[in-house]
Amino acid sequence: MADIKRDFLYEFNRELRNVYSDSSAIVSVFESIDNGALKLSPTEVSCAKFIEAVGKCIFVIKKIVADPYKTFEGKQELVPVSKAQNMDRESVKLTLSDTSVWSVNSGKRIPKQAYTLINEHVYKNYENAFICSLIGLIIARLRKIKTKLTSDFPDKSSSEYVQLSSTIDTYVRKLVRLSNEKVFVDNNRREIDMSNIFVTDIMLSDYKYNYCYKFFIDYFKNNKANKGVSKDFRVLYHNFALVQILYRFYKQGYSFDNVNYYVSVSGKMFFDAIELNGEKEFVISQGLNGIDIACNGKLACVEFSKNFISDSSAAINELSSLRSRLASSKKYSNVYFAYLSPENDADGILGIGYKNAEKTINEFIKSL
Repeated sequence: MADIKRDFLYEFNRELRNVYSDSSAIVSVFESIDNGALKLSPTEVSCAKFIEAVGKCIFVIKKIVADPYKTFEGKQELVPVSKAQNMDRESVKLTLSDTSVWSVNSGKRIPKQAYTLINEHVYKNYENAFICSLIGLIIARLRKIKTKLTSDFPDKSSSEYVQLSSTIDTYVRKLVRLSNEKVFVDNNRREIDMSNIFVTDIMLSDYKYNYCYKFFIDYFKNNKANKGVSKDFRVLYHNFALVQILYRFYKQGYSFDNVNYYVSVSGKMFFDAIELNGEKEFVISQGLNGIDIACNGKLACVEFSKNFISDSSAAINELSSLRSRLASSKKYSNVYFAYLSPENDADGILGIGYKNAEKTINEFIKSL
């Protein structure tokens, strides 16, 4: 399953839970879509939100470069005896064993120089090595998004593509320059296990390092971002497809006043049967894996298939076969499938989630 789809479904259902915590009216969900809090485009969420967060993270990393966390490192250095003020056991041992620092005066061996312990501030520490590794992760993710954008936007002259592409290129250049700063160059050969981060006191107490640590958790670990959201992708997609279709009815002018919904313990969205009055009269009821829509005595079925996540031809063929079997039951006048794909390769399959979704679903509603 593509990361872009997975991340989008988590994000959508996270926001859906936020709406539900405030109101159980289905209109509240539609209003959240209208004001931009709830997104219906996978590419918009997975790209734009991450890119925006990267911009803020770069600002913080620049602050780290200006004032990095430093640790002390003790070094033994040769100095004139008169300046040897900080000698430890190792200093004495080195001085006694180094014959080059001794001279003979009146038959006595006298040291001309002595080793002394000098503490220096250094950048080589776990915290800076973590930021160095994080920069590498961000650059790799941005380049991956840039490649995905190239395939998602056939029209390279569109304003959306130009803006996203330009921003990605700018951020990559900035991050590469930051990775060449001394604080990170001193750490770029230190291997950090990013799958098992050791959280130090500095990463918790210094706001700059803490901000970057939280950014890493949010966008690379997902354990915080997906907290409280179902891990069953059939449930996640069911909610997304259901909201998509109901929202299109709403935008076509049908009233959803006094229609409530609820979210079960499993995270699945449910509602009571809805009667919509407009140019046509619809009754929408919830099935096991989708919805049934009654219109003018005809019953249409929209199935939210378990294969929603796949773009493969085999999955599309399986959907078409299942559609034929349901249609042959004589129960439905027509059967449609909703699935998360940018293509719409088979008859009777309703592609939801990408650029042509609004047109596709509106035509579907008008055809009933």
